[in-house]
Amino acid sequence: MSTALVKGQNMSLATRQLRVTVQIAHAADLSALLVTASGKVRSDADFIFFNQPNGPGVSCHQPAGGQPWRIDLDLDRVPADIDKVRVVSSLDGNNVRFGQFAPPVARVADQAGTPVAEYTMTGLDTESIVIVVEAYRRQGQWKLRAVGQGYAGGLADLVTDHGVSVDDPGPAASQPAPAQPAPAQPAPSPRPPVTPPPPTPPFAPQAPPAAPQPPAYQAGPAYQAPPGQQAPPSYQAPPAYQAPPAYQAPAAPPTGQMPAAPPTGQMPAAPQYPPPPGQYPPPPGQYPPPQPPYPAPPPGGQQYQPPPTGQMPAQPPTGQFTPPPTGQFPAPGQPPGPPAETVAQPGRPVNLTKGQRISLQKNDGSQLTLVRMGLGWDPIKKRGLFGSREQEIDLDASAVMFADHQPVDIAFFNHLRSNDGSVMHTGDNRTGAGDGDDESIMVELARVPAHVNTIFFVVTSYEGQTFQQIENAFCRLVDESTRGELARYTLSGGAPYTAMVMAKVYRDGGAWKMQAIGEGAQGRTALDLVPHLVRLTH
Repeated sequence: MSTALVKGQNMSLATRQLRVTVQIAHAADLSALLVTASGKVRSDADFIFFNQPNGPGVSCHQPAGGQPWRIDLDLDRVPADIDKVRVVSSLDGNNVRFGQFAPPVARVADQAGTPVAEYTMTGLDTESIVIVVEAYRRQGQWKLRAVGQGYAGGLADLVTDHGVSVDDPGPAASQPAPAQPAPAQPAPSPRPPVTPPPPTPPFAPQAPPAAPQPPAYQAGPAYQAPPGQQAPPSYQAPPAYQAPPAYQAPAAPPTGQMPAAPPTGQMPAAPQYPPPPGQYPPPPGQYPPPQPPYPAPPPGGQQYQPPPTGQMPAQPPTGQFTPPPTGQFPAPGQPPGPPAETVAQPGRPVNLTKGQRISLQKNDGSQLTLVRMGLGWDPIKKRGLFGSREQEIDLDASAVMFADHQPVDIAFFNHLRSNDGSVMHTGDNRTGAGDGDDESIMVELARVPAHVNTIFFVVTSYEGQTFQQIENAFCRLVDESTRGELARYTLSGGAPYTAMVMAKVYRDGGAWKMQAIGEGAQGRTALDLVPHLVRLTH
């Protein structure tokens, strides 16, 4: 039974002998490239076309007897150092583009002619040559992938990207043959890892000066001493906190006695700053303690104006330096809490920040039933249109289902549907090229088993590329009943991780919610991330 593939989807191969043909309403030929894990051919002999029709395990057959162009594959004969065999279709003639015709249809059959797979290449426009499908090795097995990636620059771009030097490509070229490939440009420096800014360092008070005299003491306006008495030294609160100098007992007033306190109001309580060893507080009885409310000033004296509240506060008001109990410099007011939870509404998607949550319910309060998590990314653009980009970026999206702290099921490229059928992966996209979602995972919330309370959505690099080589990575949740986007979370930059936990959908009581996570990890498959995900369930 033939499998209908979509772009990026792959399938396991039960047979190693295949025939590939392409149906298109214009003259076009087929060729093949044998490439290593680096994405390059070993030599020009690995480019199989009508003037060089045979290679190890690959042969090119021109039309005969009403039969179309055909590429035959015998994967058992492909050398061990060849990682992929790519089948290429190119249009004959100048200024001819795939977008001028109906989408071409690729058909893969076994040697007996029994259909194996079919792939309709939609979305082509200005391309004159396209990589149709590829057979590739994965964990010791051969698999088939629908590629559908074209080149507007024609054969010259394709062979240059794959390291082929062709002096006379013949009619297969849609333009004059390219010169010898230019020397490879040095690879651009990888994106620097985006790391969070370091936390604000603890507030470090300045070192105290060596045994200075204590500051002058004032409380509000200048104090008028009663007749016959001399005013004591005045005190004025410092505008900003500094570590107190070494303490020295104040000299006794020249005459009279120290008044109980300034008029009206109350003496503020002594600030509770952590004393440096051997300095504050002074020995008991040497510093005048605060007194009860001050007496009224004598007649004719200057009237003391109390603060606006009518009473001195026991502690400095909010916004001034208050002794931080933990040693950190406190921000004014209360520290910001976690992002507020919102309600998902089709037509009004929420741009989530890391850690933010949304409730998955409709406007009438009922729960969503079928949602799709779309995940996308773009490779960092380098020389060439496809060959180098495809080798650079090979990511896989997966959904891992948890019952409390225990993983119970998974949907990923080798197991597209969860065992209960509630979560379905729509297929593997190897390149990340193009706009929109690169991979999608459908979740029927109403069918998720009752014991499953969390579903993590992760992206991993099977071949070990890091997110430094990726840009525009995002995940978005879509209500499939209306096709309306509910929420989107976009990573702000690359980091030296081979995996990323993008988001989770989880039960909160009887309701489903989504939370943006954006946490990097190391792993080639979702199974490698299970220990990391277990920690996130706590």
